[in-house]
Amino acid sequence: MYTFQSNPAPHTTSNILPLKSSRDWARGSYWAINRSLASYDWDLEFMHLDLEQMTQRFTTILNHLSIRYVPPKGPPGRAPPWHKKVSQNLKKRKKVAWSEYLAARRSHGRRSPIAAQKLFAFHEANIATKSSTICL
Repeated sequence: MYTFQSNPAPHTTSNILPLKSSRDWARGSYWAINRSLASYDWDLEFMHLDLEQMTQRFTTILNHLSIRYVPPKGPPGRAPPWHKKVSQNLKKRKKVAWSEYLAARRSHGRRSPIAAQKLFAFHEANIATKSSTICL
């Protein structure tokens, strides 16, 4: 059971959650919040409070639980939101294919069949990368 000090503060809007916050609401543990809210003795919590103080007390408790069980959002990524991990993996595959082609060209010569195979693999990765980044 969770207990809080019941020092009712004057009514302010600072206890109310902002509409846009830095919390990742999709990853919140709502089961834990529900369990915590169910563990309260609400009759005891609200026994000597009027309606406005009850609302403020409930908001304070809910804010505390959301801070505890809803993780903060991480820093924004470097890639735009429409890029997916698939396209990032294809870009990596393209880079690896190019470095393999350069290594084969250095060791076997520009016109060798091995270098031609590596160049073909690079072109396939290049085409796959370009077709995956097209947005509809």
